[in-house]
Amino acid sequence: MSRRRHHLASAALLVFAATMQACASRPDQAPAADTRAETDSAVAADSAGAAVDAGAAVDAGDCVTGTVILEGVQFASRTWARSATGDDVELTGPAVANVRLLSGTTVRVCGPVREPDAPLEVREVELLEVDRMPAVLGTLRETATRWAVEPLDGGEPILLRDVPEAFTDAVGQVVWVAGELGGEGLAVRSYGVLERWR
Repeated sequence: MSRRRHHLASAALLVFAATMQACASRPDQAPAADTRAETDSAVAADSAGAAVDAGAAVDAGDCVTGTVILEGVQFASRTWARSATGDDVELTGPAVANVRLLSGTTVRVCGPVREPDAPLEVREVELLEVDRMPAVLGTLRETATRWAVEPLDGGEPILLRDVPEAFTDAVGQVVWVAGELGGEGLAVRSYGVLERWR
C-alpha cells in the first residue's frame, strides 16, 4: 500500500512540475506579440511616409506652354494659353494681369495641380519666344562693361549685346528682350518695357 502511495505522489509531482513549467513559459511569448506590434507600427509609419511623399509629388504643380491669347474687354476679359496643337487653357489668378502684358508671345506658365480642362491659376511665368526668337524676361541692369537682364526669379543674369541706346533708359525696370542667342550673350532684335508689371 505504501509503495502505491509513493507512485501516486511521484505522479502528482510530475504533473505539478509540468504545469509550473508551462506557466513559466507563457511570459516568454509576450515579447513576440510586442515585436509584431512594433513591426506593424513601423509598417504603418512607412506607409504614412509614403503617403506624404506621394502627396508632395502630386502638389508639385502643373505647367502649360503656349501663346498668350486675350479675349474680351478690360472688365470682362479672359486670358488663354494656346498650345502648338491648338488646345486652349484658361489662365486665372492675380498674376494673370502680368501675363496679359505678354500677349502674342510664347510663355510657360505654372500653378497648382488642376483637374483636366480646368483653368490654371498662374503662379509663375517664363517667357520663351517673341516672334519665334528666343526671349528673356527680367529687370534691365547695367554692369561694369555690359548690359544684362536679371531674371525675376533671381537666376544668373543674361548678358546683352547690340543694345539700342533708347533701351538703356529702362534700366531698373521689368523688360522683355528677344533676339539671337550666342556665346557672347543675347543680341537685341526687339524689346519691350513692362511698366505695369506687378
